[in-house]
Amino acid sequence: MNIQPPPEVRFWSRVDRRGLAECWNWTGGLTNRGYGGLQVDGVHTPAHRFSFTLNIGPIPEGLLVCHTCDNRACVNPQHLFLGTHLDNNRDRDRKGRSRHQHGVAHPNAKFTDAEIYQIRASTLTQTALSEIWGVSSSAIGKIRRQERWCHLPTHKGD
Repeated sequence: MNIQPPPEVRFWSRVDRRGLAECWNWTGGLTNRGYGGLQVDGVHTPAHRFSFTLNIGPIPEGLLVCHTCDNRACVNPQHLFLGTHLDNNRDRDRKGRSRHQHGVAHPNAKFTDAEIYQIRASTLTQTALSEIWGVSSSAIGKIRRQERWCHLPTHKGD
């Protein structure tokens, strides 16, 4: 008969707390996305969520446990906060960690911000602008309708 220690004991045995004010890194197994985890009552439980519940309290349904440190292996409760998916995405974007680059930051960008404003302000047809700029007519239409380059205000200075 294999009797396992309680989840709390197994949890703390896999936490490196040497840097008490810094990240407490999970030393157990990590998912392919870099999050720690452990089995609790036969269910895989993310280590940072277990840490939050153990050290802070219950996690309301529908909320995420987010990291202020952006270290997915960190289980330090001082680095964890509750938030929605939107909160987590805004936190990521505010820190400049988004995988999605927009505008001139995108490696395939064909225009500058100034050129986008020229296209939007032009009275020429989409076809004429597509010939001038060397892109498809539909690309010009998407720029004008703000389906592309939508991170820029409609008019320069807005």
